[in-house]
Amino acid sequence: IPRYCNGIMLPSAVASSRGRIFSAAARSSASCAGSACAAQLQSAQQVPISIGGGVRWHSSSETKATNSSKSKCPITGTTGRDHSTLTASMESGASDAPSDHHPTLQNVPSMPIFGSFFSAVPLIGEKLSEYYGVPILKADNAYDHYPLMRQTYGDFYQICIPGQGKGPRGETVVLTDPHEMLKVLRNEGSHPRGGVEGLWPFQAWARSRGMTLAGTGDKSDVDGLGFFGRGDTWRRLRTFLQTDLLSPQAARGYVTGVAEAATVASSAAPLHASSGTLNDFLNHAAFDMFSAIFFGHSSRVADPNTPTDPEDAAFCSAAVNSLALMIEHLFDLRQGLLIKAGVETDLHKSFVKEMDIVHSIAKAKIERFIERYDRDELNDVEKASYLARAIERFRAEDSSVSAEEFKDICVLLLNASVDSTSTFIAWLVVHLSVNPEVQQKLYEEVKKNMEQEGGMLTAEMLTKKRSPYLHATMRESHRKTPVHPTTLTKSNSESPVTVHGLEFEAGSAWIHPL
Repeated sequence: IPRYCNGIMLPSAVASSRGRIFSAAARSSASCAGSACAAQLQSAQQVPISIGGGVRWHSSSETKATNSSKSKCPITGTTGRDHSTLTASMESGASDAPSDHHPTLQNVPSMPIFGSFFSAVPLIGEKLSEYYGVPILKADNAYDHYPLMRQTYGDFYQICIPGQGKGPRGETVVLTDPHEMLKVLRNEGSHPRGGVEGLWPFQAWARSRGMTLAGTGDKSDVDGLGFFGRGDTWRRLRTFLQTDLLSPQAARGYVTGVAEAATVASSAAPLHASSGTLNDFLNHAAFDMFSAIFFGHSSRVADPNTPTDPEDAAFCSAAVNSLALMIEHLFDLRQGLLIKAGVETDLHKSFVKEMDIVHSIAKAKIERFIERYDRDELNDVEKASYLARAIERFRAEDSSVSAEEFKDICVLLLNASVDSTSTFIAWLVVHLSVNPEVQQKLYEEVKKNMEQEGGMLTAEMLTKKRSPYLHATMRESHRKTPVHPTTLTKSNSESPVTVHGLEFEAGSAWIHPL
């Protein structure tokens, strides 16, 4: 199992005696080297429980609670209510009636420039964190950080994150009650805050390369961050990007190509498992599947026995490396301070180098596709691809996207396609490895469906009706371990909001740990 995905250290997989790894074409046992996080998985002792015919894993805190009382949610601390019920009530427009008891807003200690991240202070950072009792956020404890902060400061506290929160101190409220968080979400307005707003290393690189979609960098201007902000430029470019991609109808049209790419990739799973290169396999498989969506054909880099373009493997490597380096930037507050002061650190130089590789390869692939489109050389599958449809929309008379913006959007989309998907799959493999009974039930469901399809992986067998346990397992894995542990960062941009009996002015920053 990969130790790092999205730059975050994952718990290493438990040895083959604890479970098996399943792929669409074959299952193989995998023995993986231990890491500093091995104890995290081994101590969790996750126990699957049934929810509406699906699956739900206890966290370590829930497992301990089961021995003495009802299971408690590791985030909200509530008992006797599962997340499926909670989700249903939220989707149905649950009441915002105040709770009988409101927690007191706690303030996490902070200091100028570094905010609440005392560990970023050179030389004495860890000593300061220990003195003030503030848990340290590191790459190897990212998924444990917010539960630890909750144990220390409760369900409702304010932390200072310079450059991310509100005002010069970066004031940010952490709120664990989902019903209270709904009040914030309902006051986002037409320009909601998104995760890309905090990706300053990516923004700095884009502006240094003259990308107009990156904006001016002026945060005082609602449109100053361009595509990475929440102004009109963000809305215009985001609307263009998500068309023909995120709607269920559009997604269904790509499933056949993705299934074919997965079939080819799966045949190489045993080889990668035995050679200890699962990390490369998952990254390459993710790119193969997204290439089927984006270009209408798979890159086929996951299977080393299949002829492929060497630049596709180089792209995957650079995309993964650049994202890992960006996460390192975000974990080290000193990087931002030094770069703002005009000091280009070695870390930032490495990030820029990888991003330049990503941009060069992706832009060349996109331009070659456009040339083939203009010469009418695309086959029927390629004509139905996301990129072909995007070209049609871009060249329409009413298109609001410039030629430069169009290519930059496509490059960003390709760059984001690798590590996010591979991280999702990596965590699913981890959970299945330590829950062999769940893995076996999932295997039996997929095997039965494939036998009915003559041994083929088809779009029909992947529907929720045909594969309910597959859908349940994927959703539960993502609930337990989302692709990135920084969770949900939002702002009540439209108007003031009252949360837990306290009124917060418009523009306040919020984090909801998932």
